[in-house]
Amino acid sequence: MKNVKNFFGIFAATVIIGLIFTACGGGVFGSGSGSFSFFSLTEGSVNRTSDTEATIGFTTGTDGTAYYLVKESGEAEPANTAVKAGTSLGFVSGTVTGKAVTLTAGTKDIYVVVEDTESNISAVLKINVAAYVAPDTTAPVLSAGNVNRTNDTEATIGFTTDEDGTAYYLVIENGEAAPANTAVKAGIRLGFVYVDYRWEWEVMLTAGAKDIYVVVEDAAGNISSVLKIEVTVYVCQHATTVWKVTSTIYPAQSIPICTYCGEITGTSQDTKIGDIGPAGGTIFYVRAGGFKVEGYAGTIGAFPEYTAFYMEAAPEYEGRKNWGSDTLIPDVTTIDHFTLSMNTTPQKSTDLKATLIGNGRKDTQIIVNYLATTSETGRAAQVCASKTVTVGETEFNDWFLPSLGELDVLYRNIGIALFYVGLWSSTQETRNRAWYISNNTNNGSHGVAGKQLDSTNQRDVRAIRAF
Repeated sequence: MKNVKNFFGIFAATVIIGLIFTACGGGVFGSGSGSFSFFSLTEGSVNRTSDTEATIGFTTGTDGTAYYLVKESGEAEPANTAVKAGTSLGFVSGTVTGKAVTLTAGTKDIYVVVEDTESNISAVLKINVAAYVAPDTTAPVLSAGNVNRTNDTEATIGFTTDEDGTAYYLVIENGEAAPANTAVKAGIRLGFVYVDYRWEWEVMLTAGAKDIYVVVEDAAGNISSVLKIEVTVYVCQHATTVWKVTSTIYPAQSIPICTYCGEITGTSQDTKIGDIGPAGGTIFYVRAGGFKVEGYAGTIGAFPEYTAFYMEAAPEYEGRKNWGSDTLIPDVTTIDHFTLSMNTTPQKSTDLKATLIGNGRKDTQIIVNYLATTSETGRAAQVCASKTVTVGETEFNDWFLPSLGELDVLYRNIGIALFYVGLWSSTQETRNRAWYISNNTNNGSHGVAGKQLDSTNQRDVRAIRAF
């Protein structure tokens, strides 16, 4: 009897609940008014392809038939039943992609629902659709191409573009078929260019007439048509020349030679100070009547006295060296400090030093021979005497350490680098000191330094030759 009562109680409750849901039009389990739903859609996406067309995607956890409704952006969200009354998208399941929808121009909101087989309608899914912006399919247009060839291998090119983008170039032989714009784009990158700005870019070439092709690729990947810039064969303008000695028989002759192409650019003239010497150095002294270069009659390194008209400084410095020895070397030109200081005026000092012109080569050889007896190596005179310069097939090995007088005219005629420690001469001052000329005060002042073998007594060295 108790079980019968329970059965009738459960039955009555079920009937009452059913009546309540029926009166409400189905509630969460029905579709009647659409006021309730028990599943939803997610991951809405859109790809708008024109003002009137788009495809949408979404995910549903329940299979069913999908519907959509398009409204103006910002309008009130419709009920799910209103969306269900819209346009059918057909049967859907799981992840849905590529469903075509129809729009009108402007910003829109697309609302989507799915109705399952039990007539339950999902909550609405809102998908915002931005106004359609047509993709950029217009390639940049290049114009006003020009070129300035500066030598066989270098040039600058200029052009303008009507769109921002990245520029590329390709060089081919003059007259060859024009490459496709993609082939130029695969060439050498010039860099980013801006609209309506005239660009000048350095490009690399090889000798001969060339055609340079340029393209610009915009941000959308559109590549311009090729811009052709013709480059003629380079003709050197001989912008800078040097005078180079070509004949050493007095009066020596120098010819003007282009520093770039090496061509002779004019007629010869008498050699002058500043010309490039036969050994590639710089002519720093010219005496029309000639000057005596003292000879050396020793057993090692002997050479006869001869008349020279020019002196040439080596193309490069030899670095900082010690003078060497700690002895007043016999027969090497010696000027004591008192004698030089007695010539108090600049002219008297210059005149005294001028008497030493022609002594350097002889003194260098004597110093070298003496240092050999003391087993010293790498001293100022030694590095000069052992120097060899080869120009073409000619070997120049007659270099020496300049005397104080020779060093003085070198400074006054072509200058010396701003070495604080100065340049050694071959002229002695005492047993343990020798003369040098310094440019530390920009006046070519002379001074003395110890011959001793320590770094504080080192001075720079520049070899010279007389011919």
